[in-house]
Amino acid sequence: MIQRRIHTGYKPRLAAIALLSASMVLASVGVAHAQDGQSDADEVAAEVAAVAPSLEVTTPQFDSAPTPVSNADAILPVSAEGSVELPSSGGLEAVTIGLPATSAHSDAVVAEDGTAVYKNDSALATDIAVQSFDGGVRIQTIIRDSSADTEYSFQLSSNVTPVINEDGSVFLGRSDAEGQTISAGFISAPWAADANGESVATHFEIRGSALVQVVEHDRAGVAYPVVADPAVSYCTLGGWYPAQCFKYTRAETRSAGALAASGAGAAVIAADMCKSAGGPLGVACKAAVAVAFTAGITAINSAYNTPGKCLAFTFSFPAVAQFLAGGIRSENC
Repeated sequence: MIQRRIHTGYKPRLAAIALLSASMVLASVGVAHAQDGQSDADEVAAEVAAVAPSLEVTTPQFDSAPTPVSNADAILPVSAEGSVELPSSGGLEAVTIGLPATSAHSDAVVAEDGTAVYKNDSALATDIAVQSFDGGVRIQTIIRDSSADTEYSFQLSSNVTPVINEDGSVFLGRSDAEGQTISAGFISAPWAADANGESVATHFEIRGSALVQVVEHDRAGVAYPVVADPAVSYCTLGGWYPAQCFKYTRAETRSAGALAASGAGAAVIAADMCKSAGGPLGVACKAAVAVAFTAGITAINSAYNTPGKCLAFTFSFPAVAQFLAGGIRSENC
């Protein structure tokens, strides 16, 4: 079946203009910035930056803001005991992901690089650092010593079903108004690294309605702090319009490629690439393949003929003509 997976590349770090914008917005919604806890927040952000993949942080939006700056961005909680709200469309209720916090965590303080930091005031501190980026949000747990927990729970809202993929990543599925399964988001395979940049074993487990990250930091030779990270991506076109991101298996890629090699037209290949999507989602998928077909045939042939390559496809949903197709691509499986 189609794996609706969303891939987001990490980029160079934040530009100065975005920092200025963040300061202006956060000052208006009551989130601490350049005030109490600023030096602590900057220290946590520096610990993350030292070992995490580089990321272009964007201006964070908080649930205390009277009006969202962008409907395509995640909304972060001011309180650590709140939840991150992912963008939604089509009148569907938003999907939320709770932070692995306790009552000992402080409210968000925004570091100079745009990272929202929730400090733990208890003796056995495990801090949380959340970073927004275009198309996603990264939630980092900073583990201070070997006595800290090895499991961190992210409570998911009841309208989402998580599925762990073979590579350890997680597909977040939900039902649309027609009962079709659509993508609410994608969580990259987890990683964790110690203060020396050495990898620490980690994996996801699903327990009831929670996604649990297990971090095996209580091992000899681990240098603290350890940073562990689920990165949540959601699918958009143009950075703001809601979309569906399909990632095909190698077998599905070969099926579409064989049709293309036989001279099949756009309608036949669209039916093959969209065969698992019914109702309005299927209609939008087929229309988008038809629009993207001429430009995408090279990617289809390339993926078909290259071992280890799989097709990926993005299209707007709900369908809007000018944002219908984000392109058919060949990516690593």
